[in-house]
Amino acid sequence: LEIITNGLPTGVVTNNDVLNNVTITGLTPSTSYQYYVRTDCGAPTEGNVNTSDWIGPFNFQTLALGAVCASPIQVSVLPYQTSNNTGNFNDFVDATQTGTLCGASPAGTNYLQGNEVFYRYTADATGLISIKMTPTSPNTSVFVYSSCPVGGTCLAGVANINSNFRFINNFPVTQNSTYIIVISSGGTTQTTGYTLLIQKENCTPP
Repeated sequence: LEIITNGLPTGVVTNNDVLNNVTITGLTPSTSYQYYVRTDCGAPTEGNVNTSDWIGPFNFQTLALGAVCASPIQVSVLPYQTSNNTGNFNDFVDATQTGTLCGASPAGTNYLQGNEVFYRYTADATGLISIKMTPTSPNTSVFVYSSCPVGGTCLAGVANINSNFRFINNFPVTQNSTYIIVISSGGTTQTTGYTLLIQKENCTPP
């Protein structure tokens, strides 16, 4: 197997002894690749390499970082602010959020039916943070979970049918604990643009 990003194949094997299904690591997110494949027909005979001709190219593209919970976008320093669109990611999760801490209104609406984007924050200190997500569309959500997979009971969240900003204020975090923040939407809104702001709240309310 030879994997390249573009251009002509070099004939240099990048992955040897692969089966019909193979997991390739070390690829760059959101990148188009091509691969070529040939058959290893066994031991060389009389000094000749015993392989078939290369066939290909076959095209594939890697997922964007943040498209799945297992490979989230890292939030390393607060304050953290970014703008994006869930249309740049994927829809691999349709599990329903549950519990009053998810802040969903109406409560029975599944606000994980649209595309999702995942962020991971590991607290550098025990204290309070705030999470503000400003969507460009209605029926959107921001939820906080303690780990993957998401769905089920949240640690915090806001989701409703309007397009106002969603604000999780004074969310308590523990030093060295990791939190998964997921932005998604209800089924009537498959994708949404958004601005996400996460920052520390240094003043504890009375």
